[in-house]
Amino acid sequence: MKAPTPRNKRLDFDNQEPNWILARQITRKSFLRHVSFTDLRKLERALGYATHYRQGVTMANENSTVAYYLSTVWEGQDKGKPCAVLSLNDHTVLSSVYYVFV
Repeated sequence: MKAPTPRNKRLDFDNQEPNWILARQITRKSFLRHVSFTDLRKLERALGYATHYRQGVTMANENSTVAYYLSTVWEGQDKGKPCAVLSLNDHTVLSSVYYVFV
């Protein structure tokens, strides 16, 4: 059984504060409602993901390394705007890369 996801999750960074802080984990389907599909498709291709499962590994099927969040930008020119966050986790070296869509 899958553990419940906390409603709000603080995403920690090493000596670096992001411009978004509190995030709520969402499904890919919900994430796609908040981002441009063409922008996401370009990012997926740039990261080496296949566009169809028959061509190789797709981002949609990477459940263990990809997570999706909704948050709010809290500083800078986009302060107060909602944002969608794509998190790519590498469990072998305990690091993550975040892509923020405003």
